[in-house]
Amino acid sequence: MSTKHEYRGSCYCGSVNWKISLNDLSEGRTSLCHCHNCKKFFGTNYGLTTKVPWSSYSLQPKSAKPTVHVSDNSGSKLTREFCGTCGSGIREWGEAAEGKYTYVCYGGLDDDGRRDLPPKAEFFVGQREPWCQDILGEDVFRKE
Repeated sequence: MSTKHEYRGSCYCGSVNWKISLNDLSEGRTSLCHCHNCKKFFGTNYGLTTKVPWSSYSLQPKSAKPTVHVSDNSGSKLTREFCGTCGSGIREWGEAAEGKYTYVCYGGLDDDGRRDLPPKAEFFVGQREPWCQDILGEDVFRKE
């Protein structure tokens, strides 16, 4: 089966370059996460990532290797990669997702990826900041 959708991404300084290759756009699901960990890692009021199959992600030739940080996420392992030069988030995955899915940082996607993979879900909505209401509309999946 040939790849129909290929999207490139990078960190802010351009040292880490990656791509995702999807057979169908439905393989990518972009979500907002309002949990405490995402707020701290992303440095804003929510995390924004695109879930893709593990095998669809790859670093590009000549790309710097990202720095890896592993932390405790309420009793399970959470791994995050970021650029060791500029600090931009690259991707993350939880212990249960490892080897199956990875979550690329949405802001690192080039324009076409952000255009084609808009947010479709929102998590930990009970922790959403009070001033951030219904940012995605009524037809979006929401979960506490």
